[in-house]
Amino acid sequence: MRSPCQANWAAAAAVVLGIFSLGAENAAVGVRDAVRLARAGNPFQWAKKMDADISAADRITAGLLPNPQASGQAIFIPDSRQRTDAGLLGGPNTQWLLQFSYPVPLGGKRKRAMDLADRNAEWASSQVADAAVQTAFDAGRKWLDVWFAAINRQLVEEAKNNIDNLVAINEARARNEVITKVELIRTQILQEQYSLQLRSLERDAANESRSLQIMLGLPEARPIDMGDAFAPVAVPESMDALLAYAQVHRSDKRAARAALASMASSLAYQHALAVPDVSVSAVWNPQNGVPYAGLGVGIDVPVFSRNQGNIRKAELSEEQARRALRAVEQRIETDTRNAYETYRERLETNRRYAAIIAQAGQVLDTIRYAYLRGQTTLIDFLEAQRTWFETRKQLYETLLSFRQSYWDLLLATGLIEEI
Repeated sequence: MRSPCQANWAAAAAVVLGIFSLGAENAAVGVRDAVRLARAGNPFQWAKKMDADISAADRITAGLLPNPQASGQAIFIPDSRQRTDAGLLGGPNTQWLLQFSYPVPLGGKRKRAMDLADRNAEWASSQVADAAVQTAFDAGRKWLDVWFAAINRQLVEEAKNNIDNLVAINEARARNEVITKVELIRTQILQEQYSLQLRSLERDAANESRSLQIMLGLPEARPIDMGDAFAPVAVPESMDALLAYAQVHRSDKRAARAALASMASSLAYQHALAVPDVSVSAVWNPQNGVPYAGLGVGIDVPVFSRNQGNIRKAELSEEQARRALRAVEQRIETDTRNAYETYRERLETNRRYAAIIAQAGQVLDTIRYAYLRGQTTLIDFLEAQRTWFETRKQLYETLLSFRQSYWDLLLATGLIEEI
């Protein structure tokens, strides 16, 4: 098993490899790249990783042997009773006691303490791993936010370009009195509306890009790969297969199991603490010039305190962890079913919208051509433009919703860890 230090070095290497694998400094970032970079370079994840290192340090403390104890005392006979021929520190006038003792833990305390430290370290590591899954999920969703801001900006740019061309044509037609000035003004108003929307969307896109930059731990914002197919992991078609996979691979369930193991180890340690320790000592005791040596043994008599409170607390904590594990198992099933059903529904909705958008584009082209030939009114053209724009916008919103449901399904089943 790798130490936390080795894991941190491996993560640092992953950052470097991840950055160089993307090529140039401004290379486009796909969703898979975003997840990998976030796992390795997210500053909050780096801070979270230290929890495992901190917990692992308890193993050092648990493995230490108890310190021996040394004590001494000197007793002097009062002046009125001293033997005058021996002096104040003479042997007949003094008693010395030098004692060296060593506590001997019984009941397997040291072994239980080391086992508890190991279980706690595993629990902390599983929590770090669970946090890494959430970081990967957040990176994917933030990548989607950046993509959605960019695709909306492209939509408005395309709509504005269409209107820009129409305005240029209508300006010439108005000069030639082919159309009224009102028609020209109405197209110019729509042009200005698109210009204002474009400025707002550019700001939104820049903000989302910087947020993604922080999440990935990059020194500066980088463009995303707009052509990414956004399907880094294949999703099984069977609900039963997904449920079985999720029950095995969900990181929060591994963390719950590690918590239960830690609580069980804590209970065993508290039972060990109820066993009294023995203190073995060696004594050197010269009394009034006569040397004495001896051995001593001390032990607590467990009449009143047998660690009952901490044992009861550990029992309740173990039961709490067991119930939490069962709750996580139930949540996994619910999360997986909800996520899968939502994913399937939005997949079908997305397919239907893809067919509608083609029809809206054909209608707009036909009406634009008819309007420029004077065969229909400006109102018909503006209505077709609005329908095309709203349909495209709804398509992108539907596609965003579908991709979000896909990402939610990866999180719910644990498939996100395969990226």
